[in-house]
Amino acid sequence: MSVGSAISRMLLRVLDVMRRIMQAATVACLAIMVVAITVQVVGRYLLPFPIADAVEISTFAQVWLVLLGAGLACRADALFTVDLLGSRLSPAMERVRRLLVLVAGSVFLGMLLWGSLALLELGARQRAPTLQISMWWIYVSLPIGVSYFWIELAMRCLAPRADATGEGNAR
Repeated sequence: MSVGSAISRMLLRVLDVMRRIMQAATVACLAIMVVAITVQVVGRYLLPFPIADAVEISTFAQVWLVLLGAGLACRADALFTVDLLGSRLSPAMERVRRLLVLVAGSVFLGMLLWGSLALLELGARQRAPTLQISMWWIYVSLPIGVSYFWIELAMRCLAPRADATGEGNAR
């Protein structure tokens, strides 16, 4: 066994664990949203007052769900794509196209990551209006989600066959 293949296997195991964590986190966010919205509806229609905490909780869970779910959607090839051209390219041109997608996606995600750092600094000084938690906890979803999205984009562009089915990964 070569050192390179051992490192590659170790990185794939780390990626598998990361994917399982992201899947569990998105399921948890969705469950939190459902419970919070149910509580809010019950509070509004069955009790004499709405429960403002539930609205804020569901909003924050949705932010986390979207930002973590983007990487999972990229992995599952569930993002909007125009693949008419890709299906007609030669294998060499398809590799070039994937590389261009990776470069363009990396630039975009890099800009998002850079912008999220300013939000983290701002969030450390702000508090959520109802829950009174630091907004840092909400804004940290940006760099985490963007970083995970980039990892899945890189896997999709650099090793599309190995990762297209998700074989050997979280199920």
